[in-house]
Amino acid sequence: MLKCSSHRFFYSTAFSPTTNTIAFVNAEGTAIDLWDLNDLESRSTTTSVHYTTAKIALVGDSGVGKTGLGWVLTHDTGFKEHASTHGEQFWIAGRLSKTRSDGAICDAVVWDLAGQPDYRLIHSLFIGDADVALVVFDPTNRQEPLKGAEFWLRALGASKDKMCDVILVGARIDRGTGILTSDEIDAFARTHGVAGGYIATSAMRGDGIGELTARVAELIGWEKRQATVTLEIFKEIRDHVLEIKARESSDVLVTLEQLRGHLHANTSKVYELADIDTATKHLSHHGYLRPLRDSAGQSFILLAPDLLNNLAASMVLEARRNPKGLGALDEKRVLSGQYSFQELAELESRDREVLLDAATTLFIEHNICFRETLGNDPYLIFPSLINQNKPPVEDVVVVDGTAYTATGATENVYASLVVLLGYTNTFTRTNQWRNQARYEMGRGQICGFRLAEERQGEIDLVLYFGADAAASTKQLYQGLFEKFLLARDVHVEIFPPMQCPKCKYAQPRSEVIKRQREQATAMFCTNCGKKVALPERILTAPTRTAPLDAVSREQRTASRRTQFEKAITWLKGYLRDTKRSKSPSCFISYAWGDPDQERWLERHLATDLRNAGISVILDRWHSQAGGNLARFVEQIESADFVALVGTSRLRDKYNSKDTDPVVAAEMKLINARLMQRESESKRVIPLLLEGESRTSLPPLAKTSVAIDFRNEELYFERTFDLLLTLYEIPFDDPAMRDLRDTIRSASKRRPA
Repeated sequence: MLKCSSHRFFYSTAFSPTTNTIAFVNAEGTAIDLWDLNDLESRSTTTSVHYTTAKIALVGDSGVGKTGLGWVLTHDTGFKEHASTHGEQFWIAGRLSKTRSDGAICDAVVWDLAGQPDYRLIHSLFIGDADVALVVFDPTNRQEPLKGAEFWLRALGASKDKMCDVILVGARIDRGTGILTSDEIDAFARTHGVAGGYIATSAMRGDGIGELTARVAELIGWEKRQATVTLEIFKEIRDHVLEIKARESSDVLVTLEQLRGHLHANTSKVYELADIDTATKHLSHHGYLRPLRDSAGQSFILLAPDLLNNLAASMVLEARRNPKGLGALDEKRVLSGQYSFQELAELESRDREVLLDAATTLFIEHNICFRETLGNDPYLIFPSLINQNKPPVEDVVVVDGTAYTATGATENVYASLVVLLGYTNTFTRTNQWRNQARYEMGRGQICGFRLAEERQGEIDLVLYFGADAAASTKQLYQGLFEKFLLARDVHVEIFPPMQCPKCKYAQPRSEVIKRQREQATAMFCTNCGKKVALPERILTAPTRTAPLDAVSREQRTASRRTQFEKAITWLKGYLRDTKRSKSPSCFISYAWGDPDQERWLERHLATDLRNAGISVILDRWHSQAGGNLARFVEQIESADFVALVGTSRLRDKYNSKDTDPVVAAEMKLINARLMQRESESKRVIPLLLEGESRTSLPPLAKTSVAIDFRNEELYFERTFDLLLTLYEIPFDDPAMRDLRDTIRSASKRRPA
């Protein structure tokens, strides 16, 4: 059996003896296809090419001359003045690219990353796969010229496997004489493992450019690099992408069909969509383009990948400008395009929406922000951008615990810890301020951590606990904190708290750390003067203070919530695109009296529904002391939906002759809705939290299909189904089917 390029199967073939024609008999034997061989030749995409690429990251502080240097390395037009880079940009470096003796095409791609501190939040997502890094600094700077270089070297060296090859580059030497000697710079390079050494350059005069080019080529080692074997169309698409970039076209977001049309217009060739898809996946791997999707699940190709990165940078700057210092963006305004981001100015409405959805997902996927409803509006909160200070009067007594120093790519470490700890089932984030976040495990079990100090590529983090926090709470919180921290690409030092055995005075953390780093074995108590033995210094190893199964369970929950929050972004985009502007209301009815269930309802289910845009009616939020309880209960009649939480307590109160009057009033109104026609009765949604339907739900609700929340592992899957029900979106909607599959897969996956 034969399979042709159009993916149809044939049993046999025959060639014409007089014309360039071939006949195919189909698999059923019912038809014959005739093909012109000349046409087949023009359609063929089987010619293969060998291709490899090297990513060169151009990093350094703002204003040191990176862009001017990058321009000279990648263009033949000579030096050009540039304004400060926004976000990042990339070029193909012709003088560093080549075609190997075996015919493999070798492209050197230079990525120029902006150096301002706020952009580092974004850059840390994109420098991990660099092959060579040029760490640029200004040697004529009279105040700490290598300080910025030290930060970038730490960031590049954060990988626990191997740092990419690095060249230390002094730029703009035409502006004056450096204050550091060659010996001092060489010593710095050796100390930080700079394999490529130091080269002084002037992009304006051309000093050192030839030497730098040769050194980069040597470090790339083209002859040793493994090449990708792909279709010839790969080169056609690559050339089209570079053409789009060169003329700064706004036609940067296309479907496979649209890309095929562009290629046909440029080459007169007809390519198969499957071949284009294969080639674009290879190009995505090499950084030339980026696959995206819209809220309906349709696939797109972003031909200018730096556009998404720059949009993300603009969103960070906008969050920084939040007038209340919250480090936040109004999610509705983001997804509806109400913020003025320069990257979107020339794009069509559809393209803007796809990019905004993708940028929002990028932040949530990497735990750089979390979603929280403030008032009635959901916001994207960036923990590392919060400027609000904690009130000077402490509302609870807290005691410091273990301290940590993390070194390496630390830009997003604090933010991700804030987000992930709040994503667990056990700990609920109750507040966050500048450089500090607080959580609660049950009533009064306070836990938290703060960013005590931040240096170039290094941060100090300190745990703290409420005075009444139980030992088990502290152990679990510390175990989770360390699990999340040690999963980052950083080196960690752990400093347990130290107390004088005589007077019980807690020794100052800074002094303990100082003495341990000096490798001292003891110090004198700063309160009573007794000599105290110092604990052993711990390097990059968890303290194993909490049960591993509990820590792993919460880590899985955090991973699943990340996938859930991503899906909510796409759901909101879908609601925007299908013009569903009304927010459905949902009254949550339950039997109060179980603190754990009440906490689950308020802190998890109701909060998740509200963050997804549902107008939740919950007694703990809307029935205040002194309020009219009857008026509150009457909202069952007017609410779009009622979520009835089935528990044994609810059924017991329903059956009791001395039943809770509030439960009785709620059930009377709910039963009235259940007795109406199906279009109305199906708006009462039973949620089974424990037991069975017959033991946990009132009789009239037992015949309705309940959403089963009894398995904690399936919480996000069930909550997403509830959201689709409330928004009246069919489960088999193509876009929602993909999202449900994603959440279902996350429920089964166990993170390492």
